[in-house]
Amino acid sequence: AVWDSSKGICFLDSNGDGYWEQEEIFFDNPIKNIDMLSYIFEDVIGRGTYMVSFATPVPIKNVKMDYNIELKRVPSNFSSMGNSSIRADYFGFKTGTKVRVWKDQVSFNLSYDRNNDNVNGVDAEDKLKSATTTSQTLNMGSGLNFPGWPVLNYSFRLMSREAISVSADTTTVKNNTASHTLAPSYKFDIGPMNTNLSGNLLYMSYDDTFNKDNNFISTTTSLNLGLSFKSPLAISSGIGTSTNLPANPTQKPTLFIVYNGKLGYKFFDKKLSTTLSGSYVVGQQEEILDENGEVASGINSQKLSLKLGIQYKINSNISISLNLDRVGLVDNLNQDNNKEEMRGKIKFSLNI
Repeated sequence: AVWDSSKGICFLDSNGDGYWEQEEIFFDNPIKNIDMLSYIFEDVIGRGTYMVSFATPVPIKNVKMDYNIELKRVPSNFSSMGNSSIRADYFGFKTGTKVRVWKDQVSFNLSYDRNNDNVNGVDAEDKLKSATTTSQTLNMGSGLNFPGWPVLNYSFRLMSREAISVSADTTTVKNNTASHTLAPSYKFDIGPMNTNLSGNLLYMSYDDTFNKDNNFISTTTSLNLGLSFKSPLAISSGIGTSTNLPANPTQKPTLFIVYNGKLGYKFFDKKLSTTLSGSYVVGQQEEILDENGEVASGINSQKLSLKLGIQYKINSNISISLNLDRVGLVDNLNQDNNKEEMRGKIKFSLNI
């Protein structure tokens, strides 16, 4: 095949003169009369399936800084042969950076993520959904980790969601969720005992622009203690609370308190591992009565869970284990929900 630049045609030069004649077979140029710039932006980028990512360290003296950016588009007709659950019908953009100074003892991070669905078509009649939903997430965080002092991490997240009707160009959904997380931890030794003390505090508020009755404030706290020894003994315990304060005056606040503990020991040169763990959950919500004086809603319950685990390693490839679980639930408002359950499982493992 020969290319005739004067005609813009690729052809079979049967007479050998280097120029296309009417009787010679030619191959049409598929990109003839195509605006390549418009084709790349409107067809390839605007309608294609792709993911472009870039990550690099940023050289700054006495500072460790990393930066990344990612652009992704997946149309509604995309299907993965390897993973059918991969999300489709969205366009996403995210970027972020992380900075560490003073020998990684102080760190900062910042990231932004934005994506929208309903990516097919341009006009309203071409869209598959009646509204286009855009989600945005802003994350910020910092950490302090000085030798001999407690570690302290703080993070802030702001998530917003907005849906706009493609036909009327009006906003149908608009809400945002803001959360603050504080996570201190401290490791120290008391004689031969290693102690790990950690906590977590989460404050989250939800705001719905169009329906204020959906608004709520939620708080979660936890305090955990872990003890390890030179002997193969490990002990851990913790307490946590979760509260939900709805803005709707017809709904009552809820409170859950969780107590948990775990004891582990290894025998026979660590071939036999045993664990005993348990948790106790208390749920409370003020009762609401209906017109007949009966309980319409409310929580007043306790749940106790106990677990026993035993595993014996015959060798590096063969092991056998036994697990026993007991669960008891007491509902003081509706005794029909009360239950006690016992489960057991024996497992034999062979690695070849």
